[in-house]
Amino acid sequence: MTSSQSLLRAAATTTCAVLASCLSLTTLRAEDHVQPAFKGKLLVDGLIGYQIAAKPLLDNPTSFAIDEKGRFYVVESQRLRDGAIIDIRGARQFTLKDFLLQTVEDRRAMLMADATKDKYMKVGERIALLEDTKGNGLLDKRSEYVTEGLDNPEDGLAFSALAYDNQVFLTCIPNLWRFEDRDGDGKAEIREKLLTGFGVGISMMGHDMHGIVRGPDGRLYWSIGDRGFNVVTKEGVRLMAPSRGAIFRSEPDGSKMEVFFNGLRNPQEIAFDEFGDLMTFDNTGDFGDIARVVYAMEGGDAGWYKEHQVPHQYRWAFPDNDIMTSNSRWTEENMFRPDMDDQPQWLLPPVANFQSGPSGIVYAAGESLPDALKGSFLVTNYRGDAANCNVLSFKLTVDGAGFKVRDKDPLIFSTGIGSSDIDLGYDGRLFLLDFGGGWSANDRGAIHAVEWPEGLKKTSVQETKAIFAGGFKQRKDLQQLLSHPDVRVRQRAQFELVERNDAQTLQQTLAGPGGLNAKLHSLWGLGQLQRSGKGDHLARFLAAAASTEVELRVSACRILGDLRAPSAAPALLACLGDASRRVQSHAAIALGKMAHKDAAPALWAALKGNEAAKDRYLRFAIVHALAAIADESGALAQLNAAERESRLGAVLVLRLLHSGQVVRFLNDSDKLVKVTALGAIYDNRVTTGYPEVLKLTDQAGEFTITNQRRIALIDFLHGGVEGAKAVLHLVSDPKVQMPVREQGLALLMRWNHLPEFDPLNNDHVSLGDRKDAIYPGIHEELSAFLENEKSPLLAKGLDLAKQVGMKLSPRLLVAQAQNGKAEMATRLAALRALSASPEDFKVALPDLMKLPEDAIKATLLDLHFKLKLDGRQELAEAALISKSPLRVRVAIRRLIEGEGASARFAKLWNDRATALPAATHLDLYLAMRASDQDALKKLAETFGAEPRNVQGLAMEGGDAAKGEAIFRGGGACVQCHMVDKQGGIQGPPLDGVGLRQDRATLLESVLTPNAKIAEGYGTMTVTTKNGEVSMGRLTADKDGKIEMLLPNGDKKTIQVSEIAKREGPVSAMPPIAAVLPPTDLRDLIEFLSQRKAKGDAAKPAGTEHGGH
Repeated sequence: MTSSQSLLRAAATTTCAVLASCLSLTTLRAEDHVQPAFKGKLLVDGLIGYQIAAKPLLDNPTSFAIDEKGRFYVVESQRLRDGAIIDIRGARQFTLKDFLLQTVEDRRAMLMADATKDKYMKVGERIALLEDTKGNGLLDKRSEYVTEGLDNPEDGLAFSALAYDNQVFLTCIPNLWRFEDRDGDGKAEIREKLLTGFGVGISMMGHDMHGIVRGPDGRLYWSIGDRGFNVVTKEGVRLMAPSRGAIFRSEPDGSKMEVFFNGLRNPQEIAFDEFGDLMTFDNTGDFGDIARVVYAMEGGDAGWYKEHQVPHQYRWAFPDNDIMTSNSRWTEENMFRPDMDDQPQWLLPPVANFQSGPSGIVYAAGESLPDALKGSFLVTNYRGDAANCNVLSFKLTVDGAGFKVRDKDPLIFSTGIGSSDIDLGYDGRLFLLDFGGGWSANDRGAIHAVEWPEGLKKTSVQETKAIFAGGFKQRKDLQQLLSHPDVRVRQRAQFELVERNDAQTLQQTLAGPGGLNAKLHSLWGLGQLQRSGKGDHLARFLAAAASTEVELRVSACRILGDLRAPSAAPALLACLGDASRRVQSHAAIALGKMAHKDAAPALWAALKGNEAAKDRYLRFAIVHALAAIADESGALAQLNAAERESRLGAVLVLRLLHSGQVVRFLNDSDKLVKVTALGAIYDNRVTTGYPEVLKLTDQAGEFTITNQRRIALIDFLHGGVEGAKAVLHLVSDPKVQMPVREQGLALLMRWNHLPEFDPLNNDHVSLGDRKDAIYPGIHEELSAFLENEKSPLLAKGLDLAKQVGMKLSPRLLVAQAQNGKAEMATRLAALRALSASPEDFKVALPDLMKLPEDAIKATLLDLHFKLKLDGRQELAEAALISKSPLRVRVAIRRLIEGEGASARFAKLWNDRATALPAATHLDLYLAMRASDQDALKKLAETFGAEPRNVQGLAMEGGDAAKGEAIFRGGGACVQCHMVDKQGGIQGPPLDGVGLRQDRATLLESVLTPNAKIAEGYGTMTVTTKNGEVSMGRLTADKDGKIEMLLPNGDKKTIQVSEIAKREGPVSAMPPIAAVLPPTDLRDLIEFLSQRKAKGDAAKPAGTEHGGH
């Protein structure tokens, strides 16, 4: 080891960023370029890290690409910095509309019709070209590669670039771009939109297009989050899924685009392994699920729709939220989990779950990294605060037709850097783009290099750098390079041979004695030539399909599927019977793409053969092939098959065909087959199957909660007295889970008002209304329910009885209202039911008025006005000056409608601090804002012109139970904060926060996260007078010194007198609460204020005196 290398090891140990690499073109010395410290901590022995670029070379970077010459094309988001990138959690005027959009043009029109339209056109995204002009491994020159044209209202967040052959491909909603700098001045003169129509909706921030790479077949592959797409290809084919994330592919010129994989939420990037298998890592929904390792098998579907997010984060915006399911089926049915029976069988499950926040992905090719990392997928796990971010290493191995993670847990090889992107340079160094932490644009962006000095010495690593720097155009050793240890060299050699139309070299290599790698690249290259019409190589593919090498057979099947040549059917049928399930799956995919009808018997036989393994990936491939050839009769022939796999596969085929015949499997002896048929009937709205589903109502308690919901909803949609009786039977069944019983009552309450959005799937259906007369048809069932029910459901049952006009015993209702041991909701419902008979209500009123509870008094006051009873005005006046928030709210709502109320309520507003309970100030403001009296409305508008005025009214009077729903849903708080051992770790845990902070502090914390940051959770940057820069969490600031916890886990103390500049501390928390409606904000504060100890349950308003 040289002295220079010894210095490097010492520098790495102290995280001092010093570089000394033994590269093929230049030998660098550590003393030549001392840089700011590597911000993170490397956990694999022998690695060193250092910063190579930061501001002013970078400005709000999101991602980068590296070309053959080692130049960096850094994608920068000025639109994120200046507020042009929005999120429907915050831009609530668009939330519901976003789920109705069908095209990018719809979205543009929506934005331009809004008062905020100007901010979407102020700035654009850009690409900066950064270069190392000194040859020392550090970036020192910036050119503005692209600065114009990415500033349209419909443009999204630019993220992900691909650089090769002097071209740069960029994904930026709504377009896939190609740029080229032909004169070498560092600026792109050629600007071409290859494809457009991506990003139908707004969705959540960052759910844009990403991950553009070039596959081993020479095509472009890229992804999109659930902003969806509606694209017309260059061939005139419309590809459309407005609320789904997907992976696409096309030829490099944008032609022959197709959807390769569907059903993703937000896959930031994608990467291939050395055998042409595509992987991605999909993000969580932030409501109890976990991130996913996804094997993107061609034609696959991971099951995600944007609508899965609705019950948790957008419920408030939807018109049918009274009958909406309480939880998303995504989590309720374990759709995010690896393979299990207790999940929908129509989707492809993930390979594995892990943490949260996957962003950048790269396959660790070549020999420049330690064995612990080599051949793995490296994933930047971005989770807000840099201290919670890490880089993970996943090694995957074949498992049947799919994959599995080799180790139980991924290797964490780096922590402490908020990396949004990662790439492996052609010089053997690994590069991390540091977004800077947090969720907003900032000035902390940087690029760091990570290297393994021992690896950089290797001959193959030095060769790789030299080969790419020199280019492939003039090389005469391309055949030898097809066997190079680095897959990137092999692939570019393959592409160059294709460019030269050198089929002879490819054929010789494929038929020769060389290794598997060279043969694979030769086969892929011949596939490229065949696709582009350069020669007929079918015989080579057929021979490869019969090879002794599994991977050659797999690739041959892929190529034959692309070609769709009828003469390839016998070879594919032979592969369908292969001993390898991996080969079988790709043969099935190919036969499906060919729509080869004669393959049906062999496909059913292969499915039968999957009975023991129950391989989900193989089943998926076979089922989709059978659906592609529309083999409905073959599916029905499996009705009495002995093998569950055959019957289950048949149901899935019928589902894909939207066949009503699926109902014939509803009585299958196997529950998985039965519920899969039930799901198909519900999702495809097979109305002819509804009568058969009604027959399952008696068995509903035996099913999972989501299938109980399906039965209840189908009973509801079936309609008529028969359907209503079925729903009521389900509601009365104690074996049925409580949320479903509650939902059933809600359905009965609005029986003739059919939903605009499906209550379970949340997609737009707009069924209109009907005119069913269900009463007195349900009298007997409803009477039995009211007589026997002891749970809080009784309250809703009483409301239902009142609504349908059912005559109830006044004596019984009065007794229920007076029963102090009964649930308050039941007592209030009894009052409402009694009011259906005004005369009976009047008779009982003197006794009822003696009841002491505020909730009772408030309800009686409201009923006085509804029934227009004498004395109501006097009661309201008395309530208005009471100290009961519940009574005051009713009084405000009723009295503000009266004549001459304007002057009185204006005075009451001005005197509110002494005249009204603080818990009702927001109610008075909202009543004034909704008033038809101009003076009051103007008073409210003037006050509300400053949002913080209104938000300040939200400190008291909320409903903690509703606040918990916001915490876990629309507010997205649970993503970062933990309560009762559930939630994220990016922010401080909130158990007991009600003891630590008063309401004013809680309100300030959620509105302005930076105002007061919990100790240890604020990130700051300190520059000392000698120029040393430190970044980390501020843990203490006292006695003339500050203490910081650095991202690598080290603690550092700095004297305040030595500080030249300090920035922060800055919270990683976005001000989501600032855009909550004021009533939601009030409920959230109430929930937080009740967190007095671990395990505290949220208490709904009205359960304690005053509703607190």
